[in-house]
Amino acid sequence: MHGLILAAGEGSRLASAGMAIPKPIVEVAGKPQIVRLLETLDALGCASLTCAVRADVPAVRPLLDDALLRAPLTVIACRTPSSLHTLVEGLAVAPAGPVLCSMVDAVMRAEQWRRVYREVEAGLAAGADAVLVVTPYVDDESPVYVGRSADGAVSAVADSPIEPPCVTGGVYGLDPGARRAAAEAVAAGVQRMRGFLKAFVAAGRRVSARARAGRVRRDREPAAGSRLDRGGPRARVADCRSGGEAVTLFTHVLATTLGVQAMGLSGRDAALAYAFGVGVDVDHALKAPFYLRAVGLRDRRGYYWRSSLQEPVALLWIVPLCWFLGTVVPLVFFAVHVAMDYSVRFEKMPFYPYSTRVTRGWLTGIPDRVKEGVVFAVLLVLNVAIYWSRTHV
Repeated sequence: MHGLILAAGEGSRLASAGMAIPKPIVEVAGKPQIVRLLETLDALGCASLTCAVRADVPAVRPLLDDALLRAPLTVIACRTPSSLHTLVEGLAVAPAGPVLCSMVDAVMRAEQWRRVYREVEAGLAAGADAVLVVTPYVDDESPVYVGRSADGAVSAVADSPIEPPCVTGGVYGLDPGARRAAAEAVAAGVQRMRGFLKAFVAAGRRVSARARAGRVRRDREPAAGSRLDRGGPRARVADCRSGGEAVTLFTHVLATTLGVQAMGLSGRDAALAYAFGVGVDVDHALKAPFYLRAVGLRDRRGYYWRSSLQEPVALLWIVPLCWFLGTVVPLVFFAVHVAMDYSVRFEKMPFYPYSTRVTRGWLTGIPDRVKEGVVFAVLLVLNVAIYWSRTHV
């Protein structure tokens, strides 16, 4: 079974709440939901992955390019008027065979996803033309209600409530026949996903329903305030950490101290070393008022704490500064600082504001805490060794 993610919507509910961030990169448990969903479908065993994104939201594509996935990934940029049109474009690219299709904001626990995958796969293998994943949890301005018979077959799809209440959950299993029917519906002028589902069921096609728990609607998140050093839809870059944290201040201090000792720096050069090896972290303090204004005193994983002061783009003024001061110390220690930060697996924008390219850096396959622990231990041993050699030899 192939995986397909529909992420080309306009995010109108987010926009109406004053939130500029595109829906696919709104974080869920510390990761952009589009990345989390891709990793989920990959872990479930999808033979391939296809992701349809909006062509006018360039911030999404770099996240997908950096995703660490087992299955081959195809990304298509869409300018479609509805999720049905996006579905048809995605199905046209996805390999032949059954498809598990999900809206980008469908969120479930891992065990629920595993159960849904098994049941959708089994339903299609048993002869269903389509499988709708449904939920009794109704939390939508315009839900699509589903009527079910005792054996789980879908008897009706409607805009008005059907007892007992049950609505579509944004996840669908489609066999090759349903894939063709979706394309035919668009060609016939059907404009919305619900219109296709109504016509598909009314035509007597075999559609079954699989129930699951409530859906998390991330597009209802309160509006975010402004961000320092960001603008427009790039106002916030979700932090994609994988169980780790940013390189701590203590590790930067150890690295800088090691360099100062090894290079025999003192006076002005030592001050410059600590300013560019450690002091650039001051941008976190500069951003604190913006964090408090947008989030308050709550802990919000995923808030982008960096600015251009800690990105390679800062070399545009650091290199001239080195020439003016007649020393390479700022360049050397800033480079070490950036190299350490870029070993941690969260999104960084190395050339902002001249480019919106996003990267996770290097060594992303190693857990952050392992890298931090190894680097910290090595730096501590080297600092102690140099100090001991200079005081005892």
